[in-house]
Amino acid sequence: MGFLIAFALAVIAGLMSTLHKRDPGSAATAEYKARYGGDRWEKTIRRWIERGFVHDGGMQLWDEAWVKNNYADSLPKSTALPPNTVYAWKNSTMSWIVPAYWLQKANVSLRGEFSPRLMLVYNQLAIAFPAVALGYLCFLMALQLGQRLGQALTIGAGCQLLFQTYPLSLLSYWEVQPISILLGFAVAFLCHESRRTSHESFGTAGWKSTTLRTVLATMTLLAEPITGGFFLLTYLVVRTVLDDRTPTPRDWMVVLVVPAVLVVLYLLWQQAMVRAHYDSVVFVGSPIAFRVGLDGDTTYYKDQVDILLRRLPWLQTHWIAPLLDWSYLNYLGFIATAALIAYYRDTAALQPPVRVLLASYGLYVPLAIVFSQLVFIHPYYWNLGLLVPLTIALFCLVPAFLNLGNRLKGLPVLGTTLLAIFYAAYHARVFATVFPTR
Repeated sequence: MGFLIAFALAVIAGLMSTLHKRDPGSAATAEYKARYGGDRWEKTIRRWIERGFVHDGGMQLWDEAWVKNNYADSLPKSTALPPNTVYAWKNSTMSWIVPAYWLQKANVSLRGEFSPRLMLVYNQLAIAFPAVALGYLCFLMALQLGQRLGQALTIGAGCQLLFQTYPLSLLSYWEVQPISILLGFAVAFLCHESRRTSHESFGTAGWKSTTLRTVLATMTLLAEPITGGFFLLTYLVVRTVLDDRTPTPRDWMVVLVVPAVLVVLYLLWQQAMVRAHYDSVVFVGSPIAFRVGLDGDTTYYKDQVDILLRRLPWLQTHWIAPLLDWSYLNYLGFIATAALIAYYRDTAALQPPVRVLLASYGLYVPLAIVFSQLVFIHPYYWNLGLLVPLTIALFCLVPAFLNLGNRLKGLPVLGTTLLAIFYAAYHARVFATVFPTR
């Protein structure tokens, strides 16, 4: 783990001295940030520092003009709102920028000013979090498949590098998203799972293990409740169907019910705090029917098959299109997953890692099926969830399985590691063409 953390910091240093070597106060930086999302999180953090995190309930407050332009349907139709009305975003917990708020508050206390550069550094650390967790997970699974320590560490570092330098990961330089923090805690949860034997259940785990699992599950849900909920549910279903010991009701309580109750209580606290400190509050956000695609709108896509086949017509002329061109990895990852499943029954060593792999698909597939319009409109957010299982299958389990017992003397490990290095350079070049430094 220490090596992978040091490796992630080295990658950040390399990116900050090359691809991300930019002046935070320059006009070009302002233009690029505006293109992706502007400084909306910075404004929220500044507001929390000025008014207090508790005062705003840790919520994102929008201005009236923005709400009328984006969430007009959330406004009351027949009631005139007073001029002091605040508009709170109900679609998110905003928990993923709380650490940035702590850092900025400390910086303001010590130096007396808000630091845009510190925000950029935090964004890099936020995406390094899931990268390190993924690298460690792949390291553990490679060991389970009989790889030597050096081979397993090489596999883990290659998977980490691929994730950390993926175009959508590089895009987080401008603005951190909840998916980054969610993936960090979700993959850390899977790391904990991969350390257990295929016959161990929650009932036999000690209180420390159970507490850690509950904390990781709660933080996963808190980052983004819908995606986190789908992931945890998928994990439990995979264990129910494929594990020799079916999870007990206590298991469901530990992993899903208790975390869900804690997150709901936090959401209720947020709204209560805003209502307590503001005279007029409107909670705004996209309705469920729109997010799941049941409003009948065909502006962006026809059905879920468009997501599967990567048909993104509305994005072809969009500036972000080059960062989303990854159908090759999509299909290769699915093929690798199918091949691993084919050997699942007859290869005992492969069974625990494949269960983890299938559970990791819960980070994307259920969301894409149920909240299809959300995923289609915002692929630059949610596609990172699919990158996790594709990386595990193609760059970890396939080479480790081919080299099972070191029968091919590490050649598959070397091959996929070189491929990961190639893609890191390739993706950096793609990102540079969209966000040139000059």
